[in-house]
Amino acid sequence: MPNLQRYTAARELPEMWDSHTHSFFQCRAFLHHCESYNPCNQRYYSINDATQNFVGVIVYTLKIDILTYLGIKSPMQMHIVGIPCSVSAPGIIGDHALYPDVLNAIRTHEKGFILTLNLDQNSGFEPFILGRTWPTVILKNQFNSWEHYIRSIRSSYRRRIHSIEKFAQRYATQTTGCNTFSDIHYTLYENVLKRSKGKLEHLSLEFFVNLPFSFQLTTFTHNTIIKGWVITQDSRTGIFAFFLGGQVYDADSSDLYHVKLLTLVKQGITAHAQIIELGQSAVVPKMRMGGELCEKQMLAWHSIPLIRIALRAARGLLSYNDYAPSTRVFQVENK
Repeated sequence: MPNLQRYTAARELPEMWDSHTHSFFQCRAFLHHCESYNPCNQRYYSINDATQNFVGVIVYTLKIDILTYLGIKSPMQMHIVGIPCSVSAPGIIGDHALYPDVLNAIRTHEKGFILTLNLDQNSGFEPFILGRTWPTVILKNQFNSWEHYIRSIRSSYRRRIHSIEKFAQRYATQTTGCNTFSDIHYTLYENVLKRSKGKLEHLSLEFFVNLPFSFQLTTFTHNTIIKGWVITQDSRTGIFAFFLGGQVYDADSSDLYHVKLLTLVKQGITAHAQIIELGQSAVVPKMRMGGELCEKQMLAWHSIPLIRIALRAARGLLSYNDYAPSTRVFQVENK
């Protein structure tokens, strides 16, 4: 088996690390930010094989609800292979052929429950227990302007977009750096967190205020009152990503959510991103904007054999089991 290297801080990671990432959330700079403002015993592993193929892994430890998809309080300490904030990027990078080697090596170093999140489909490896986790939604941007996008969608969806645009007129929007993130923004973040079934981390105010410059905060205000916000990340690599959002919950909550979503899509198209990542929650409205569902898998392991048997038997309860109906938003598929 190739040699496994362990690191205790992002600053120790080899320079080649970033060249194997496909998301800014996996890069050393963002991992260092997470260590600074969301410390959860982060550590990292890597393997180089004889041909210099590379794979890296991000691990952190939290106590989370094992039956989170059922909405049942069931806290258990877990070693999570993932990004230590709630994003769809996986916590493993590099050569896919080395995934089994590095995950099996980690099993000998990390005792207890290991949960690997957000792997692409067909990533099941023996002897791990395979399950389904939150899918993510992406919009492949083939549009040179917002008007081009509007012309490309079918009439029923176009009417829906125009209805959202009409409602959006009641909000003033402002896009700034995240250093303007306030206590009010944070309260609205906690509003959303309390309602989330799939929550992992509870991020701090400082985490948001100190986000790197490639993150932008868009605030939605009505009658000078902040009603909602979204944070996006654009590292100029062709991917425009929704990060997190917050809002009030009142009679206009659903309409406000759709305004926020429409704004995300419009910003991504304006930025000429190749891919607009819309995140892992509320998949139906995102698919109605033209997004495509990308299934994600998780792998579970426990160092105690009896618990592994129980996990395998309860796999259906631990997995995400909702399925979204298919949509046909665009006039001609694969434009």
